[in-house]
Amino acid sequence: MQTRRRKTAAVPERSTPKHPAIRIPVERILAERRWIAARVTSGGVPRRDRDDVEQAVIVAAWMAVEAGRYRPDPSVAPRRALLGWLSGIVWRKVGHHVNRAWVRREIPMADPWSAEPPGRLSASTPACRPGAPAGGSRAS
Repeated sequence: MQTRRRKTAAVPERSTPKHPAIRIPVERILAERRWIAARVTSGGVPRRDRDDVEQAVIVAAWMAVEAGRYRPDPSVAPRRALLGWLSGIVWRKVGHHVNRAWVRREIPMADPWSAEPPGRLSASTPACRPGAPAGGSRAS
């Protein structure tokens, strides 16, 4: 019995970019920090992690500019083009943060130190009281 050889498709070449890369100063990205913060907040990132995600967005945007991946359409207003481009970066960074929290099975809460983790001994546990036997409250 003969077997057919599977035909391999040729890898498509990357299309040439429609617009030239533009290098913008980092100050233009930093000027949109409040906008970035509002998008991160609306993405559901807990308060304790917002600064970290905002910083990750700014660093990723700056690295993309340095690598020549910021190619705005010249027919669009410069700020609008920048915000549209930044919204994609914010969307991805927020999504990555939420997915990492899900994988770690974290439960976002406003004050993480207010809740006591399960299985942790507290001062009200008999094993932690002064004079308690060394192995806990089990009888030998």
